[in-house]
Amino acid sequence: MDHHPHRRPTAVATFALVASLVLAPAPAEAAAIDEASIDGFVGAYHTNTTGCLTTTTPNQPRTPVPPGRTVTRTVSGSSTTNHTGGAVTRTTMRASGTATVQGRGGQLGSTQLTASGRVESTEDPGQVCRVAAWTQVDHEVAFRLDRPQWLVLTSSATRDTSAYLELEPAGPVGKHVSYEDRSGGEHTATWFLPAGSYEVDLGLYWEVVAEDESSLQRVRSGSGRIRLDLHDGGSATSVTTGRGRRHVALADAATCANRSVAATFRRTGTVRKAVLTVDGRRARSVRRPEPGRTYVVPGLPATRGATVGVRLVVDPPGPRRTKVVTARRSYRACAPA
Repeated sequence: MDHHPHRRPTAVATFALVASLVLAPAPAEAAAIDEASIDGFVGAYHTNTTGCLTTTTPNQPRTPVPPGRTVTRTVSGSSTTNHTGGAVTRTTMRASGTATVQGRGGQLGSTQLTASGRVESTEDPGQVCRVAAWTQVDHEVAFRLDRPQWLVLTSSATRDTSAYLELEPAGPVGKHVSYEDRSGGEHTATWFLPAGSYEVDLGLYWEVVAEDESSLQRVRSGSGRIRLDLHDGGSATSVTTGRGRRHVALADAATCANRSVAATFRRTGTVRKAVLTVDGRRARSVRRPEPGRTYVVPGLPATRGATVGVRLVVDPPGPRRTKVVTARRSYRACAPA
């Protein structure tokens, strides 16, 4: 049998603690988030089946969770592998994790799992059963998107902590996403999801494997975080920066229909000229912009992110010379390439 921690092996040496998480965000978000859960697992198996028997803690029932809660679950268990020759492997596993889900703009906005775990396996000399064991915390969300979204994954983990993501469309339309990292550290990945229904499974796990018979004690432990954020195409990836932001406000999102960004001016009494750019290239210029007036910055690329900039020539009162101040803001692509 092909055993893999986050694929939930069905061998007898598996323990499951499942907490059903029913969320209560604002009504619109609630309608778009169908179900969420946090699960804890421990398990063990042996790869040499001759003369080996592995037993572990029995399964546990699902535990309901009140609506609107951030959910924390702890899982622990142990296993014993006996060989007919008398050698024994003893393993203890434990993990604890916390899951949160948030709505935004009428649909799923973000979900996050943080967890820590430890697996320790000790075996007698001469053990040939080749025992592997793991513990994991798993978080599932079923949700619907009424408009396309960018899915952004960020993860951070210690060296012995593995992170994974599996996303499947629940209907005929959608995108499959699969991600796994076993190296620890910090990682970011981005995908574009068409509108539709989805089920996402993300988790963190720790695993020990009997790679040889020379090591009689094996320990894996650590902690990690894996987070998903969903964003509209054209949404800003930063706030407006630069000294020129006191004179101009750049919109929170681009208008994807005509690939433009709105720039609204304010406090323009000393502004003589404004040059608006896209990725450093001039898009348009405005002489003496009017306070409160919005100007459209055209020419955003269709399938990649862009940075909109504003170069303002300011003439301060008094004898001081004119100076140049700038403002800028970056945006996601409206659609994938």
